[in-house]
Amino acid sequence: MNRKVSFFVIIVIIAMTLGVNAWGSGPGNSSDELCDECQAIIDSVDPDALNEAEIAGLLLMREEEKLARDVYLYLYDIWNHRVFSNIAGSEQAHMDQVALLLEAYEIADPVVTDPEYGVFTSPLLAGLYDDLTTQGEASLADALAVGKAIEVLDIDDLESLIAETDEEAILMVYENLLKGSLNHLSAFERQLDRFGS
Repeated sequence: MNRKVSFFVIIVIIAMTLGVNAWGSGPGNSSDELCDECQAIIDSVDPDALNEAEIAGLLLMREEEKLARDVYLYLYDIWNHRVFSNIAGSEQAHMDQVALLLEAYEIADPVVTDPEYGVFTSPLLAGLYDDLTTQGEASLADALAVGKAIEVLDIDDLESLIAETDEEAILMVYENLLKGSLNHLSAFERQLDRFGS
């Protein structure tokens, strides 16, 4: 999906959900572990098998999962709401899974200063981090709306990337990330429902 369109999707979703105004709580945690045989699949990849679009997709997802983790940790520090800390842990697992792929395919990792939060090689993601953390500071409802917007972005991008590759290892990881993002989206929607949105 075009990055400008993805950014527009985030802004529209945030605008649609900013009107919520009550309290909510909930875990929002999900299982994001890879299967036992997954490491063998990753270890068997051919580093020369990827095209430029597949490489770009891996680099995007590494930093997009970092965006989610960093924003959620920032919002947890402000609101002390466990949904953010729980899902941030899952986003770290997602980051780690993509990092395994980058290593297997011998692609330089863009996350070179981890765990430095809010730092990205992508100017778009750096801008999104600033915008989303600022919006999430306004109220807990706004923060939950930001979480929902991030998960919608992740789902959209993952679905697009899944359609563009036939690499078994990449599909395995992307499908696992997609399942996690769908769970996270449901968690944020449950919290927002408590606000009457």
